[in-house]
Amino acid sequence: YVVDVGAVVGVADGGEGSGQHEGSQRHVQGDELRPQLAKHGRGAVAGGTFSVLALIVVLSITYKFVENEGCDAMMAAILALSTFLILMPPTIVTKGGETVADIIPKAWVGSNGVITAILVAFFVSYVFCYCEKNHIGIKMPDAVPQGVAKAFTALVPGMIFFTCASAFYGL
Repeated sequence: YVVDVGAVVGVADGGEGSGQHEGSQRHVQGDELRPQLAKHGRGAVAGGTFSVLALIVVLSITYKFVENEGCDAMMAAILALSTFLILMPPTIVTKGGETVADIIPKAWVGSNGVITAILVAFFVSYVFCYCEKNHIGIKMPDAVPQGVAKAFTALVPGMIFFTCASAFYGL
């Protein structure tokens, strides 16, 4: 690699005592860049991908499954995400023994929660499509705008999901 010494070496050792003039270039090995990438680059990338993997899984599986069935995919994905969040514990205990409440634990939205996310996605997708295809929901008059009518149609499946998730969480 050819890198700017002031940009990499200056950051690595405080910018002083490097023996190089600012703006000069030298060849560096990949091993010299790894500590800086680990410190600055990988944490943000991992936090934006692997640390939210279960959220991505529950949304994408539900959306594509319901879309392929010809039902309202966006509403089903929102209900699946809400159901998944209900199933997560809202508190954690810190190393000092203090309980922190009203949080979304990062451990469960990452790779640890993928199996649960898949199960929730398939459950919500199947039940939502079943309810929509069999007209199980609140019917609105034709004068009501379609967006409002779709929201009311999704109330019954939503109640089913949230009741099941709350009962399951209580076990």
